[in-house]
Amino acid sequence: MRSGWRTVATILDAALAADRRLTVASAVLSVAGWIVIPLQALSIKLYITAVVGADPGLAVPATAAAAVTMGSLWYFNNLRQFVRLTLKERTVHELDQRLQRLAGEIGGIEHLERPEYLDRLATLRAQGHWFGNIIAIFELPALLLNVAISGVLMAAVDPALLLVPLAMLPSIYLTGRQERLLQSAERNAAPHRRLRLRMFELATDPGTAGESRLFDAGSELLARHAAADGKVRAELARAAISDILLSCLGWGVFAVAFGLVFVVAVGGIRAGRLGIGDLFLVFYLVRGLTWQAQSFFNSISNFRRTVASTRGYLWLADYVEASRAGRPEARAPMPAAGALRFEGVAFRYPGSDREALAGVTMAVSAGSVLALVGDNGAGKTTLVKLLARFYEPTAGRITLDDQEIGEVSVAEWRRSLTACFQDFCRFELIAQETVGVGDLGDIDDAERVTAAVDAAGAEDVMAALPAGLATPLGASWTDGLELSVGQWQKLALGRAMMRVAPRILLLDEPTAALDAASEARLFERYAAASEFARATGSITVIVSHRMSTVRMADVIAVVEDGRVTEMGTHTELLGRDGLYRQLYSTQAAAYR
Repeated sequence: MRSGWRTVATILDAALAADRRLTVASAVLSVAGWIVIPLQALSIKLYITAVVGADPGLAVPATAAAAVTMGSLWYFNNLRQFVRLTLKERTVHELDQRLQRLAGEIGGIEHLERPEYLDRLATLRAQGHWFGNIIAIFELPALLLNVAISGVLMAAVDPALLLVPLAMLPSIYLTGRQERLLQSAERNAAPHRRLRLRMFELATDPGTAGESRLFDAGSELLARHAAADGKVRAELARAAISDILLSCLGWGVFAVAFGLVFVVAVGGIRAGRLGIGDLFLVFYLVRGLTWQAQSFFNSISNFRRTVASTRGYLWLADYVEASRAGRPEARAPMPAAGALRFEGVAFRYPGSDREALAGVTMAVSAGSVLALVGDNGAGKTTLVKLLARFYEPTAGRITLDDQEIGEVSVAEWRRSLTACFQDFCRFELIAQETVGVGDLGDIDDAERVTAAVDAAGAEDVMAALPAGLATPLGASWTDGLELSVGQWQKLALGRAMMRVAPRILLLDEPTAALDAASEARLFERYAAASEFARATGSITVIVSHRMSTVRMADVIAVVEDGRVTEMGTHTELLGRDGLYRQLYSTQAAAYR
């Protein structure tokens, strides 16, 4: 019961947040629009009775009542449709905003690798147009009131006619069965929906277009998209067939009751108990009930879909809350600049039976540059993700200045970091914002953004922009300028340079898309900035496969199979017969 009230309260809250005035209007129109139908039938009865009985005193008000109710019915229905469509659009927008806020409240990114979470999210997005559908809440009681008024008017003609509204009960029950089947089908279809969407993205995204065409993968992607779509359709088709069969059964019961109306009405007229006005009254009421029955069943379906969509949202909200409860908000102050230590750190990705990191122990002094090297999949990027607090270690701890970083709030910890990741984001904004988002407080400061661009060695990118910092970037803009991967990466490096005195600078393959000359210029700047880093105690962590990049580091850690197997300076590691020497020699030989 408590869960039900919470669901209804969430629906009302979402509608009010989307548009308070339209929510109130929808409540008024839902009640008024349905009550006017039996009142219209009553006014028509009075009009016919007055005409047949030649009663001019009744004819005038009856004619006026019929005109008013007929006009009101048209007006209310059209206005209600406008309000419904407008409010639905705004509640979908409200859902998008809430989902973005919920996503931002989860400190890490572990949930994005859990199929259960992704399936729930896919189902919610598919049903998103039902979220906050307050009209489904208002229409049910309005329809019940309509049926009640119709039932009273019909019972006044003949008590046997009460069977007509009661004949709706089997269909109501079967409608509930239908909706449960449809909701189950939606859940079963969610993984196939995600796969279908991914195949579409691979076939149409500019980032994958080159390889897709080179390897002639378009037909394969299309086939897999079609296969996933077929599974979605099959799940929904099975539910649709059950829906049709159950609907036919429910309407069959109602059809029998419909026939009863004419038997009773005609018999009453022949017996002299009923007048011609009564015949028109029951005819209009039954016609209205037929329409109302369909609307009633649709409203029940809409209500259940609205509840299901809202409960899907509440599941996500509870997931976020449980995630936050499982990771109590840390309140320790941000540690001072100091040594960075990994003490027996281990980590395993969700759903994996393999340790990505195992027993990592190392220390880096304040003001140093640490380079992480090793083969792909060795665990280098995982170490960076742990430092960014995207994940928490499954064992061991990470400290800065002898304080465990997990004791600091995630938000405060991240404000002390800056980073450029290998899977950097392409913010399709104007150039100043693309870089300035690295420090929102200075996003409007053109001088600060320009300094960050210079620090990242991206002056050539800015020189190529027609409107400089005001140039819109990316295909999302009508007149947006598309950049090369290397240009996007330079701007991502510029974003990382927006924070001038971070505790830790994370650079995961920061030069992967840069040419040799750009890389050389960039590291000249790093070398010049290292004195500042030493003075402030900032620690730079670089992941790179280029030995020309890592050799300038103060200390190099070699990562193999989730463990740090070697650690030292470039000269020290070359003097050992280990993996670093092998990697360096192999790469150096390639350039001879």
